[in-house]
Amino acid sequence: MGVSKGRETPAVDNWTCILICLATSMANYQYGYDTVTIGGFQAMVGFLKVYGYKDETSRLGWNIGTVLQQLISSFLNIGTIIEVLLTAMWGKRFGRRPSIWLASLITCVAAGVQVGTTNLVGLYFGRILIGVSNGFYVTFANAYTTEVRPAHLRGAIVSFFSIWVTLGSLLGAVANNFSKDLTSKLSYQIPLAGLFVIPVFLSTAVFFVPEFSSVASGAE
Repeated sequence: MGVSKGRETPAVDNWTCILICLATSMANYQYGYDTVTIGGFQAMVGFLKVYGYKDETSRLGWNIGTVLQQLISSFLNIGTIIEVLLTAMWGKRFGRRPSIWLASLITCVAAGVQVGTTNLVGLYFGRILIGVSNGFYVTFANAYTTEVRPAHLRGAIVSFFSIWVTLGSLLGAVANNFSKDLTSKLSYQIPLAGLFVIPVFLSTAVFFVPEFSSVASGAE
């Protein structure tokens, strides 16, 4: 069954819903930002000094093992798997907004651990937490926008996901480029500190975002 033409309203009449979806979709920024920054660390002297080894044959004078490279990605995936197992239970019990707040809290803890640690256990633990938080962000933020968006604006609002992921990737690359020439731990700590920005902003914005039931009631 198609959408009734009589229920279609101009985008300007739905500006509140659009802003809510735009703000909530901001959660997808973290996925793009984290993916790009962590990939760039493996070519930074500051990161290699902590987690790699000296290699006179390397252009940088330092190198990193392939196993470590694979584990950095693998532990992120483990976190995502944990998130998948928790999603149904948590989402049904607490709703979308508390889930986004939880993801923000986990992200801040994960970023803090990765910024402060100098051992592999801490790094791996931080990657697991980032996997959990990114999974919560992507799942619950996009579920929320799916539920509240008007049917005739579905296509436009779906694009918010790609916009935020792309913006996160772009700014992640900018952060890496800014700090890549540093030879201290700051080379990777500065980009990692960028992981705090969206959780703080999004946690504040979600205070002004109603739960789905409130939005749905107002739309009826």
